Amino acid sequence: MLGKKQIVLLSFLYVLCVLFFSILIIQQQNDSAYTTGALVLFPGLVTIFMLIFLAFQGKLQYPKSFLVFLMLWGLIHMAGGAIIIDGSILYNYVILPLSNTLPVLKYDQLAHVFGFFTGTLLMFYILKSNNSLPPNINWSLGLIIVAAGSGLGSWNEVAEFIAQATFEAADVGGYVNSSLDMVFNIFGALLAILFIKWNEAISEEKQEA
Repeated sequence: MLGKKQIVLLSFLYVLCVLFFSILIIQQQNDSAYTTGALVLFPGLVTIFMLIFLAFQGKLQYPKSFLVFLMLWGLIHMAGGAIIIDGSILYNYVILPLSNTLPVLKYDQLAHVFGFFTGTLLMFYILKSNNSLPPNINWSLGLIIVAAGSGLGSWNEVAEFIAQATFEAADVGGYVNSSLDMVFNIFGALLAILFIKWNEAISEEKQEA
């Protein structure tokens, strides 16, 4: 749980980041409808999520390292929609071309891996805080947590659809993009379970020592 001073400091730093990326979006876009959609989809969406998290964070049990993951996710998401490379947003940038038929590997896909790694950890901490999990989870429970974490992706796709339909934010991709997003969501969720199991193994070793 965070202290009040820590919450104020993190909130202040986050507000500065939101303002920076919001100004960047406004300066780089000439289309007012697209600019509005981008502001809602990137800084706006992250801000809503962070406000919800801060409202309930006192009821959650989580390590402080999770806050680093959460803040990084927010920065990665906002940067993806605000920074322009070769005339397109960073989310569309192909970092390493691994396929001749599919747009892989993009910044967007790496962002989804990290985002749903973080989202799956959040679901784990929510369940753990409500005493819904044993001290150590087995792989069956792990798969349920993966389903919960990757299922957050549906909310993300709905948010993108609303932004596209309402504000003409057309740079969120089509069917192939959404399908690849879900694949990388699951990959990020699976990495989160491996991370959780790894932490459990370290805790067991410390108790035995």
